[in-house]
Amino acid sequence: MLVIQPNEQGEYKTIYWDDLNVSGAEVFNNQGSAFVSTTNGVGDVTSPSLVISSFAPVDGAELAKNESIRIQFNDLINTNEEVIASALSLQQADGSELASNTYNITATNTLAGANIVISFTEELSYTGALNVNLSTGIQALNTYSILSPLTIDYLLVDGKRPSINAINRVIDGEEVQHFFHANGTEMVRITGENFGDNLGELKISIGETLLQNSKVTQLSNELIEFVLPDLFLANEVITLPITVERNGLSVVKQGAIVILPAISIDDIAPISGSPQGGNTVDLFGSGFNHSTEITFGGVQAGDLRVINSGHIQVRAPAGTYGYAPVAAVNSQFEYVEVVSPIDYFYAEKEKGSVDLNTDKASPVSAIFLKDQVLYAVTGGHYDVIGEKSGRIEKVLRSNVARLVVTNVADPVRPIIIEKEFANVLKPYHIDVTGGLAPEGFVGLVGEGTNLFALGGKGLYHFDITLPTSPNLLNTLELDGTARDIAIDGDLVYVSDSVGIHIYKITDQRTIRRIKTITSIELKGTTDKIYLEGNSLWASMPNSRRVIEVELMSGEYNIVRDVPINTLAGKRVRPRDLLVKNNLLFISTGNLGTVELFSLDDESGTAVASLNLAYLVRNGDLFLVN
Repeated sequence: MLVIQPNEQGEYKTIYWDDLNVSGAEVFNNQGSAFVSTTNGVGDVTSPSLVISSFAPVDGAELAKNESIRIQFNDLINTNEEVIASALSLQQADGSELASNTYNITATNTLAGANIVISFTEELSYTGALNVNLSTGIQALNTYSILSPLTIDYLLVDGKRPSINAINRVIDGEEVQHFFHANGTEMVRITGENFGDNLGELKISIGETLLQNSKVTQLSNELIEFVLPDLFLANEVITLPITVERNGLSVVKQGAIVILPAISIDDIAPISGSPQGGNTVDLFGSGFNHSTEITFGGVQAGDLRVINSGHIQVRAPAGTYGYAPVAAVNSQFEYVEVVSPIDYFYAEKEKGSVDLNTDKASPVSAIFLKDQVLYAVTGGHYDVIGEKSGRIEKVLRSNVARLVVTNVADPVRPIIIEKEFANVLKPYHIDVTGGLAPEGFVGLVGEGTNLFALGGKGLYHFDITLPTSPNLLNTLELDGTARDIAIDGDLVYVSDSVGIHIYKITDQRTIRRIKTITSIELKGTTDKIYLEGNSLWASMPNSRRVIEVELMSGEYNIVRDVPINTLAGKRVRPRDLLVKNNLLFISTGNLGTVELFSLDDESGTAVASLNLAYLVRNGDLFLVN
């Protein structure tokens, strides 16, 4: 570190140096003294000479009579009144001395160096140019004189300059912090001095915006209150100065108000979790900062991490089953709570679970439970949810067709029953070579010792006399792509893209087709089917209908045809169905509703619509019977 100083010729020369033994050291000013950072902390810089380190106001400034002049030194000085008075002079424009009774001089030594303050008395009547001269008569305590003299020019003006002590937001008459949204609804209070009581003498500016007098609600010599106008800053974070001018004399408070965007929550992800909490939840919106507090059902979330003003992460607190409103409060605006349009759902944790083999993408498409053995088939698709959008961005389809057998005698610890293939144990009992297009298995039903899996263009018949070791008996090729399957005794009903097929299980455990009701006869293609009493019901999404086929006569006639219209008259696609007590329940898939129809002799009439209370966003609704 070097200390340089001008010589008699005005050239700067090094007069002192010191080895800091640290790279990247910084030198900074603290009032009058200079300090440098070292490996041991911060230390003061040795200064061989007494110098003036700063003065205020700046040279050439206007000076009101209620203001003072402050001159700061880098070291302690001789504060004897006679010494100070002999070294300091204040001259008027004509070169004459300013009367001594119109100003006071105070010299003070502090830990950071000395300072001289010049203030004016009520006796001062002079206005005009003022020249302040400080000679080398000022001496340090070691009797060394100041290195060079100082001359400052000011313009003394009549009147008193306003001063600002504090700026706050006001709520119900109480002062709070200086943070604002600048949306045209907030009250600002400025406290200080010399504001006067005549609004016509004042000009108030927020940044570059001149405040209209009509916005001022209260004015006294020590207080100004006004409504902060809408500054149309959108989502900007910005600090603005406030300028108060009275009769040409102004004061500027830099960084007086901090403008922050209002908090809003647009989305959360994920939207559900277990009741014990602890998982990370991302919130997207605006106005987030480190003062933001997030609550789930009134319980504060922890581990707040601010990614940016539009994205934060928190750790979900523990909760109870059901929806919990997610709310945000900024402690800088503690009177405003913002609630997310999307609630967080606490889902009960499963009693037990078991993972399928991860060698292939294998979503479970259907299950069948018999006693203490659970059969599951794979197929279907995955919905890919966007990390930021929270919406389905694409669908990944799997044609993997496997039959998995699980022992659920202990529901807390289910165990997958393996089967040996070529001396290697595998966690499944069948894996269709090449899979089944388009989405693997789509259905699974069983009765007695018969188990049927449906997928692609095939119907697979298993014997489950030994429940933990299903044996494939038959494979039947379908005419169309499989949709759904139902079973009743020795009759099996299959819905595919060409119609409904009815098969009989013979005494020899073979499968014989006894009837096909074509899509031409049905006037459309079927999807889900459901057996109720002596009738077979089928949903027809494309034609937005549900039909009932009677089974008693053997003619398989359509006896009811129900158009799926909501109470509002809107035609919707039936996704699944359930029939109970002469009532038809229709689920609408991703619409998330159940439509209820009262059945008559030939059709049905919409009587109610139920929005599912606990529905995962962008999820589908199915009926289980």
